Formats: sequence, structure tokens, C-alpha cells
Amino acid sequence: MKTMTAKDLKNALLQEAVQGRLVPQCAADGNARTLLDAIRAEKQKSAKSKSSKPLPPIADDEIPFDIPDNWVWVRLGEVCDYLHRGKSPKYGDDKILPIMAQKCNQWDKIYTEKCLFADKQTIERYSEEQYLQIGDTIINSTGGGTVGRTGYIDEYVFSVYPKFVADSHITVVRGNKQIEGKYLYYYLISPFIQIGLEERCSGSTNQIELGTETIRNYMLPLPPLAEQRRIVSAIEKLLPLIDEYGKKELVINALNSTIGQTAKKAILQEAVQGRLVPQCAADGNARELLDAIRAEKQKSAKSKSSKPLPPIADDEIPFDIPDNWGWVRLGEVCNDIADIDHKMPPVTEKGVPYISPLNFCKDGSIDFDGAKKISIDDFKQLSRKCKPERGDIIFPRYGTIGVLRKIETDIDFLVSYSCATIKPHLKNVDSNYIFYVLSSPLIQIIEIQRYINKTTQPNVGLQSIKQFLFPLPPLAEQRRIVSAIEKLLPMCERLGKE
Repeated sequence: MKTMTAKDLKNALLQEAVQGRLVPQCAADGNARTLLDAIRAEKQKSAKSKSSKPLPPIADDEIPFDIPDNWVWVRLGEVCDYLHRGKSPKYGDDKILPIMAQKCNQWDKIYTEKCLFADKQTIERYSEEQYLQIGDTIINSTGGGTVGRTGYIDEYVFSVYPKFVADSHITVVRGNKQIEGKYLYYYLISPFIQIGLEERCSGSTNQIELGTETIRNYMLPLPPLAEQRRIVSAIEKLLPLIDEYGKKELVINALNSTIGQTAKKAILQEAVQGRLVPQCAADGNARELLDAIRAEKQKSAKSKSSKPLPPIADDEIPFDIPDNWGWVRLGEVCNDIADIDHKMPPVTEKGVPYISPLNFCKDGSIDFDGAKKISIDDFKQLSRKCKPERGDIIFPRYGTIGVLRKIETDIDFLVSYSCATIKPHLKNVDSNYIFYVLSSPLIQIIEIQRYINKTTQPNVGLQSIKQFLFPLPPLAEQRRIVSAIEKLLPMCERLGKE
């Protein structure tokens, strides 16, 4: 069962309100038909209402849901004394009359500090009814993504300036004095109005317009005035609770979005500290394993010509590891750690992919098709120094430092000079164990920060990567650690999605 969000709860509350199910009906309130007759009689006395375009009656097949017997369906324009767009302003520098624009009218509140001001010479052209009043509702009426955004003119709006007018992209809705203004506001932000609102607009995608006639023709479920006020009171008691729920929801969502990564980091850190799987005496000792690794590397021409790595000092060791493990340098347990020449070869229309971190996908894969291409001749020349192959680990040294990718293809491609290519191909070291150590907080936080060159473009040198501290368990335990990690990491991924 899906948990309701704060937005769902607010929508449900407002929908219950406009359907007459939020507060009980009371016979003493009278009937909304009597209220509507009184409003119509009052409006008949107004010369402006006589000249306005009559609104069509509501047909039975238009009615979207049932309402209480003492309510009535009306057109919004029937119960409004003023329902018009603002006018195109002429702006000036005199801070006398602020103009309410769409940017001022946000869902959370009205930001009067965003207002520009009318030119002093044009202020007198505004009639009294064009000034915004407490109890008005304003609706953004132009532009996709903005149209329909609705605000309420409350007392706080006038805390700095005593008068405001609206510009031509805002529609002002002012109910009759026998209508509760806040009821109209909550009706206008309810799902009944807001869902599908853009479909009722005219114009192109980015310049859609919510016409004044469209708003005047909105169907309004009208309760008696006393019930309108009870509905507003009930909404305003419940909305703060929903807002508080929304704040907690944001915290929970933030936790949920990070919990998978947090759990992954914890698992990898437990792994490199020797606490993920039990040690076994039959596995032997990492010292013996290291001797075997060194013997294996002595047979490699590359390792004989490489620069010796410094011994590990006691004050470098960041945490304790099991007695049968050993601290070594990353370069000691890899067949090679290298890069290509620091020169970008010419790009060709077709050829061999030239991979950089720009081609790293969020799902952990590499976008070979979208990569730049270099000629086969350049590939052959540059790959003599460092040819990537299946099982290698790409380690960015600039920008997204340490955001790893494991090579799981046999196609020809080249890795940018901005990355180190780590080649863990030794029979006495599990290459997946190396990948997970490189992914752990030990490398990602401690070692990268230890060696990073904090220049204009922060980077980690190739020799520094070779010197990264590496906790080495016996080979059998490496494999048990890898097996345990690969059972646990999918659970972390699911945590992040739930």
C-alpha cells in the first residue's frame, strides 16, 4: 500500500471540502439557493453586472459530483463582484504603487519584495476596484508551468505598502461580500480546479493563456455562508498538521535517498577492516601471499622497471586489521597502474572510442557509442603504453576523482589521459576485491584526500595512486569478502529505491 504524501493529503482535504464532506451540514445555516438569490438581487442593482456577458446555465451532464442538498452549483462569475485580468503596466522608479506580477505569486506565499513599481504618471489611471483587497484571490494566467498558480491576498501583503495592482498576466478574483473569500481560494487550489487546468487554457505550449471567461465559467459548489466559514476553519486547523507531516516527509525522503549509499559505504568499510566475514586459520597469512605476489611480479618486465614504492610508516595506518592481514601499497598488488600520453589525439568521425568520465553512465556502465572517436593509427600508437582490457579499473584523476568503472568488454577503446588504468591481473589477488577496496571510504575519503593536489584543477598523480594504502587478506578470504559484498550490495540498491 502506497503511503500518502503531504500533497496527496492536502488534495484529499480540499476535495472533501468542496464536495461538502469535511464538516457536517446544519439546518440552521439555511440554503445556498437563498444566498445565491440574494447575491443575484444585489448584482442586478449594479450597472456593471447588467452590461456583463450572461453566464450559461449549468446542464445536468456537466455536474462532476454530488453535493449536499442545501448546497447549489453556480458559475464562479455569478458570485464575484470583480473578476478581471490586471492591466499592462508602465514601470517607473518611484516606489509608490507596487505591481503584482506572476513571479510574486508563488504557491507558498506572495512575495511583495519581488514587485516592480508603476510609473508615477500612470498611478491615477487605476480605478479603486483595480486595487487589490484583503480577501482577493490572484491567479497566474500566462505560461506553461506557471499558469494556475494561485495566491490569497491576506493582511501581511500590505505590511509595507498600502496599495497594490496586478499586471496583465494575473487574474483577480473578488467574491461578493456574502461569500467567504478564503472559501473561494481553497476551492481554486483544490484538485477539482487544478487537475487538468492547462488543458482548459488556449495558446501554444509556452504561451498558454487561462482566459478570464474560462475562470468565470468555472462551476462552483456553493454552501451556505456559515458552512463556508466552518469549512475554512476546519481546513486551517488541518493544513498546519499536513505541513508538519510534509516537513517530516522531506526528511524521510532525504534519508531514503541516501540510505542505500550510506549502507554501501558501511559494508565496504566493514569489508576492508576485516569485519565482514570471519577469518579462518586455514587461509594462511597475507605475508605469505605478498611474497607470492612479489615473486609473480618479478617475472613481469614492467614491474622490474617501475619505481620502488616507499615502506609504510606506522603513523600512516588508519585503522587496525586482522592479524593474518597485511598493509601494502596498491601498486604492490596490481600488475600495472598507468595512463596514456597527456595529449588528446585528433577526433575523427569514425574510429576507436576515446573514453573519459563524461562517458560514465549513472548505472555504472560506460557509453561507448556516445564517446569521441580517434583513428586506429592513434589508438595503436597510444595503447602501446597502456591498452585497456577486460577486468581493468578506470580511475579518474581529475574532476570526478575516484569515480570508478570496471571494464567488462573486449572491444578496442582508449582511456583518456585524465584517468589512470589500474590493471589488477595477478593470480594471487582477486581483482573484484581490489575494485571494492578502491570503492570503499578508505580510498574514496582517506587516501584520495591524503594525496590530492589542491591546485586550480585538483588531481591525484599516478605515483600517488600506486602509494594508496591497501589492506591485504589471504586470497581465500578476499573471495569470501567479494561473495558477501555481492550479496549485500543489491539490497543497498533496493533500499535507495524504496
